[in-house]
Amino acid sequence: MATLFVLENEFLGTWYVGKIKTKMGSKGVPVYRSLTQDDLTDKLYKKYSEYDNPGLNLMFLNEHKTTCHGLGRWLSRLEYEIKRNREKYCNVEKLLKAGWYHSDTMGYSSIHVLNIPEIKLNEVYIDLKKNWGTPDDIVKYRSDYKLKTCLNNTPVTYKERYYNYKQNTEYLYKKARQDIIRRINKGFIPKKKTLDKYNLSVPLSVSKIR
Repeated sequence: MATLFVLENEFLGTWYVGKIKTKMGSKGVPVYRSLTQDDLTDKLYKKYSEYDNPGLNLMFLNEHKTTCHGLGRWLSRLEYEIKRNREKYCNVEKLLKAGWYHSDTMGYSSIHVLNIPEIKLNEVYIDLKKNWGTPDDIVKYRSDYKLKTCLNNTPVTYKERYYNYKQNTEYLYKKARQDIIRRINKGFIPKKKTLDKYNLSVPLSVSKIR
């Protein structure tokens, strides 16, 4: 099994979709316990004590199932991503923490829980990101509100692209090799170990290397 979480707020007009696979323990019991509305509220008050009234409305999309194993784990992971990349997750944080201050007159966001077979996880995940914000009386899993923006589709920032590039060793190797070739074409002669490392050679005429 797997679980999908749809975080939405009617007043912000946004939604965000998360997912987690059910991890089973040695006795066949889910590792991450399920949370009730009271459990979730208690957890938020303990974790976010700097806020006046932290809260989320917990909703269930399955007709006969009101469990949400992994919700606490998923929220912790989301908070980690928010702290790691404030620029990218700025609007997700606003969605998560709507109504948490006395001065904030906006209502709490709701988090909808959908338990599905793991084999359908990616298919439903993609559908919810694309269509959740468009109400439909025929289609089962849709918001009751007309929402504007899915925050999963936020463009990747320059900072994030740069970070991802830095983790790509092949990209770094090719970039360094191109830089050395450009310098050779301008008359610079690298050390032999550098030439060996990047599989290069320097003709006597220091002609252009391709």
